[in-house]
Amino acid sequence: RISKASKRTALGDVTDSASVVDGMPRTVVNKKGMTGGAFRTFEMELLAGEEDFECVVTQHAITYQLDFRRVYWNSRLENEHARVAQVVLEHDSRKTGAEPTLLDPFAGVGPFALPTARMLWQNARTALRAEKKAQYRRRRHENEIECFSTTDRNEA
Repeated sequence: RISKASKRTALGDVTDSASVVDGMPRTVVNKKGMTGGAFRTFEMELLAGEEDFECVVTQHAITYQLDFRRVYWNSRLENEHARVAQVVLEHDSRKTGAEPTLLDPFAGVGPFALPTARMLWQNARTALRAEKKAQYRRRRHENEIECFSTTDRNEA
């Protein structure tokens, strides 16, 4: 059985070797502790590459720029992000006839809110009738996507 220290060394060695495509990955880290704290981050150690934790992630045609040290991100939740957006869209329009609303008090970089907003815009766009174009353009101009951030009460 290989020790954790040996695995870290081996991963760092492979990443630094010529066998890895140039520039991919730029940074390799090891999670040192549990995810926790107000921003659900974790302590990490740099195994190989640059000490640059800024990354770009694309899920369902939405691009997120984030600093992996400072925000919680879990790519394994990609399908859950899309599923929640679909549930919000279907629930409100089927049951109430009202425009769907999602309040995400823990939005972070927006993996639930942004796919929902995108689906709502696409849904409105595909539901358009020719005689409603002018009304739609006006409403779209006024309220394309409403985003609220309450991450800091002192934030303007």
